[in-house]
Amino acid sequence: MHRALQIPELLLDIFQAGEYEKCDLLPLALVCSVWNAVAVAVLWEEPKATSLLKLLPLDAWRVVKSMPNSGSIFAGSKPIERFAIVRPLTASDWERVLKRSCYVRSLRWDADYDYDESNLDQSVYSRILASPPPATLFPALRDLTCAARNPKSAQVIQLFLAPSLGRFVMMFYPWRGVRVTDIAATLAALGRRCPHLRVLGFDSYNYQDIPWLDFTLLENAIVDLARASGGALTTLSINMPCSAVFLPSFARCSSLVDVSVENQTPEGLAIPTYPSDGFPALCSLALTGISIRSASALVKSWGRRAMEDISISTLSDVTSRTLLDFTQAVSDHCKPRALHLILIRASASLFGEIEVAEPFAVRHAHLAPLRAFSELEMLVIKASRGSRITDTEYADLARSWPHLNTINLTGMCERDTPAVATLKALLPFAQCRELTDISLELNAVAVPPHTTSPAQVVNDKVTSLSVGDAPIGVNSFAVALYLSKVYPKLDTVQYECNPELEDEGEPETVRRQERWSTVETIFRTARNLKVPVEELQTLSRNLKTSIEDMCAVYGDHKDEDEGDWDVY
Repeated sequence: MHRALQIPELLLDIFQAGEYEKCDLLPLALVCSVWNAVAVAVLWEEPKATSLLKLLPLDAWRVVKSMPNSGSIFAGSKPIERFAIVRPLTASDWERVLKRSCYVRSLRWDADYDYDESNLDQSVYSRILASPPPATLFPALRDLTCAARNPKSAQVIQLFLAPSLGRFVMMFYPWRGVRVTDIAATLAALGRRCPHLRVLGFDSYNYQDIPWLDFTLLENAIVDLARASGGALTTLSINMPCSAVFLPSFARCSSLVDVSVENQTPEGLAIPTYPSDGFPALCSLALTGISIRSASALVKSWGRRAMEDISISTLSDVTSRTLLDFTQAVSDHCKPRALHLILIRASASLFGEIEVAEPFAVRHAHLAPLRAFSELEMLVIKASRGSRITDTEYADLARSWPHLNTINLTGMCERDTPAVATLKALLPFAQCRELTDISLELNAVAVPPHTTSPAQVVNDKVTSLSVGDAPIGVNSFAVALYLSKVYPKLDTVQYECNPELEDEGEPETVRRQERWSTVETIFRTARNLKVPVEELQTLSRNLKTSIEDMCAVYGDHKDEDEGDWDVY
């Protein structure tokens, strides 16, 4: 064997970069002692928690079956397999575990089940706390995702914290008896023991509709943790009830690049005061359940910022005026060539109910301030009544965003405010060469002339078109033919109506659904037969059949392993 293949550092790079499966690494571990040491280290970099626990003596553990917890969404289903520790542990029981846990870089602890179920029995927590490992369990741990599902979870999680930790994500289930004080203590320990923490995520789940706890203690613990990070913390993702002063508390954290806060209480509608020029390193901002006026105040508090992503999913305070104020603030305080994504949802669901402050439609005036962002790749603005933008105005906007990848300006499909844009509105967006997904509210009753489009307005990357609650004429083929001239690679044409109208089987809704479904089927038929849409007419005449009958035969989804369909 060449000496180079006995250098551990080189072998480590090869084994990691090669993306080997575990079954591939096992034979490599048998080559020689040098290869064994490196292969074993790679094998245990990202183990399952139960795989580590199974290194305990065989008489110390067992996999048991138990029914889901009462009140769980899985209640009444089949038993769940859980790992259990069946006897008290000793220091010697941990020897095999410690021999492998020193290699662990990434760990998911009790985070493999969704919601409030666990694959770890309660005995695991009580036994570990009664006889913890005699040494640091994960001295090289860099990434920890964990769930606090029972009263002892937080104390066990503290045993995993190590100075090497760079990413920490916790899910918190308060109705299972987990105390806020224990979670706050864990966050405090995180701040003391993990000076290199770069990513902090915290999700609080409250699916049982119990009254919200006082989260002030957790707010303070998270703020203290961020301030104690010494400039290392770059990413903050919080999902829990927040007070109005929570977000401004991070304004002086000079290292924060990515901030995501999802508030779960109406208190998010309050408008706090932000210090001037806060969040100096911020590039990505995502706020849910936070007042759009608060978001505007935040944007206005800084100078000219190189923001890359802005996402606002607010509750019920978005009106035509506050939306215009926000887009103008973004235009005034964000560098034009930096911003790539803007997402604004003007209505959001809070505990299952849709709240809207003022029914309104997005108009050209709301979007005009955003024309300066020539590098924009994604624009999503969903108002209660969608958009009311003309063909000419769409042409003006499309010229401003040549790098657009996705545009979505649909809403809640209110039938009383019909769309004013026609199929012509799609034509200027064909010049956006990276565009793949379009969602615009259109009126397709009248079909423009379907003469061959100039080459410069044909886009072969667009595969998805959503038309909202678009009215459509009786000639679905004419609509499909026009669309194919501009977007020949269309794969999905989606019609979206008000769910209440759909449930009631309202006749006009049924007609629109059927006709837009026919448009999509025509594209699928042409794709299956590997011919352009315009040739379907000639093909149907040659076969002495109708396009409708051809679509019925050849318009189904074709499996990838099926061969070509021969129509002759």
